Amino acid sequence: MFYPLLLQGEKQSQVRKTKTDALDAELIAQFARKEGHQRHPATLDNDSARLREHCRVRFRLVEKASDTKRQLRRDLDVLCPRLSAEFSDIGTPTALAVLMAFAQVTHRFTATVDEIEEALRPFFHASEGRHRKAVALAKHFEDRRAPEALEEPLLWEVKALVHQLELFEEQIRQTEGRIEREMAERESLVTTVPGIGPITAAIVESEFGDAKRFENANQVRAFAGPDPSVYQSGKFEGNHGHISKRGSPRLREGLYRAALSASRSNPACRDLYERLTAKGKAHRLALTAVSAKLLVQSWAVLREGKRFGVPERYRRAEPERTTRAAPSSKKSEESAAT
Repeated sequence: MFYPLLLQGEKQSQVRKTKTDALDAELIAQFARKEGHQRHPATLDNDSARLREHCRVRFRLVEKASDTKRQLRRDLDVLCPRLSAEFSDIGTPTALAVLMAFAQVTHRFTATVDEIEEALRPFFHASEGRHRKAVALAKHFEDRRAPEALEEPLLWEVKALVHQLELFEEQIRQTEGRIEREMAERESLVTTVPGIGPITAAIVESEFGDAKRFENANQVRAFAGPDPSVYQSGKFEGNHGHISKRGSPRLREGLYRAALSASRSNPACRDLYERLTAKGKAHRLALTAVSAKLLVQSWAVLREGKRFGVPERYRRAEPERTTRAAPSSKKSEESAAT
C-alpha cells in the first residue's frame, strides 16, 4: 500500500499519450516493486471499523450541511443583502425559524417587526433583546434588491434549503449519538486528554488503528499531516510554515476543531498557544500547532494504555497562574460592587 499521490507523480514523470487499463496495471506493478519496502496499513477489528465508518458518515453529513449553508447564504444575499450577516451561523435554529416563517413561495419577502418578534419568541427570553433583533432584521427585509423575475424561484430554493439543513442537522445529531454510545462502551482513554470529547476521541481512535505501529511522535505527525513542510534551496530557506497535509484529513480536521477548547483547558496546549501568539503568530497557525500537540498526547495515551496525566511542570505552574489572576478578579468584583 502506498500514497496515491506518489503513484500520480510516477505517472506524470513518464511521457506517454496513451491510457489503457493494461498500461495502468503495468505502471502500478512497477511502482509496487520499487516501493515494496513500505509497510502495510494496520487492519481494524470489526468494532473499530464500524466506529470509523460512523465518524466518516458524520464528516460527509457535515460537508453536505456546509455546502447547503453556502448556497443558502448566496440566495439570501441576492434577495436581501446583509440579511444573512445578522446570523453568525445560518444553520442555527433561530435563523432557520425566521427563514421558514417568511420564505414563502410568493412575490412578497417581507416581515414586520411584530411578525419577526413572534418568530423569535422561543429563542429570546428577554423581550428587549428580542425586539432589538427583530428591528434589525426588519430593516434588512425592507432592503430587497432581487429582480422580480428571480424572487419566486429563489424563495422556493431558500425554503427547500432550510428543509435540507434541518434534515442534515438531525442526521448529524443521530450519528453523533451512535458514536457517543459506542465510545461510552469502549471507556476510551483518549477522552481523558483535556480538550478532547467523545466525538474527537472516536475520530482519533478509529483513524489511528493500532497506535503501537508508530515508533515516534514524528511518524504520528506525518500520519495526520499537521507537520510543517520545508522549502529550502541553496541559501534560501522558506519561512511560511505551511503544513504538509499528508495523511488522514478527517483526523487533522477533528483535532483542529478540538484545538480551541484545548488551548484553554489543556495546560500544555495553552502554554504552546500563548507562547506562539506572544511571538506574533497568527491565531490559526497557533491552533494548528495545538492540534499537533493534541495528536501526540492522544497517541501517547493509546500507546501506553494509561489515562492522561498533566506533566509536573504544568501542575506547578497552575498555582502561580491562579495567584497572578487573583488581583484582577478582585478588582473586577470591587468595580462590580460599586
